[in-house]
Amino acid sequence: LNQWTHIACVKSGANSFIYINGVLDNSRTLSANTMGAIANNAPINLGRLRDLSARFLNGQMDEVKVFNTARSATQIISDMASTSPVGAVGYWNFDQSTGTSATDLVSANNAILTNGPLWALRVTDQTDNGGAGLGALRQAINEAN
Repeated sequence: LNQWTHIACVKSGANSFIYINGVLDNSRTLSANTMGAIANNAPINLGRLRDLSARFLNGQMDEVKVFNTARSATQIISDMASTSPVGAVGYWNFDQSTGTSATDLVSANNAILTNGPLWALRVTDQTDNGGAGLGALRQAINEAN
């Protein structure tokens, strides 16, 4: 995709839906063998196939939100940029900027990051006023170059 993209995956009964930037992109009916049973205490693997193979996401990930109810397109769009997602049972914004863990801001199910995570500077000041310091757009540009 070569740009920041919001991707939402929704499972509702035997149906699954993929939303790209809040717009339904694909849907399908899953067989019982496609997903299998997932225990409530089973770990969630993001950026890696469920079978724990060595096939990993070739890209960057920022902000993961987990809900225990199927979300509508309207709800997905409403929560895309929310830092307080209504009804979330897990929310990791990856703002730690260092280390191998990510804090769950909703339910204290902190994530363990594996495979050598690389951290990117989060831009919180989007004005390009030449300012420096953590979160400044200019600093992010300088570090990227």
